[in-house]
Amino acid sequence: MLEELEEFASIPLDDVREISDRLKADRERAMRKWNYFFKEQYKKRQAKFYCKVFLQWYVKKLGRWEVSLGLAEYEWKREVTSAITLTEAWKRLVVEAHSTILFWKRKEDRVNRRQWVLSFT
Repeated sequence: MLEELEEFASIPLDDVREISDRLKADRERAMRKWNYFFKEQYKKRQAKFYCKVFLQWYVKKLGRWEVSLGLAEYEWKREVTSAITLTEAWKRLVVEAHSTILFWKRKEDRVNRRQWVLSFT
């Protein structure tokens, strides 16, 4: 009986859906950026402030060098160029946190699992 319960506890919760490899990679990249930002940049401020500053940092720093037809050989091209792109990046980050970090918290603390839910609305 105990083995069956342990096996049941090891099965993922129903709230985690299958996703494509590309979307999973995007979410993981957003989470790595989030972790880098908090570990390296800011450590002791309010959560709302953190989120605003992170998104500003994310918009400025996320990009790539592209070949240019102008005077410069390459130019920096931002990946986030609109509010919709930023909203999607934030959504990916929220979903990734919900399905990884908070998933394990919900699993550990089944009595208070609703406390460990994060959603995007």
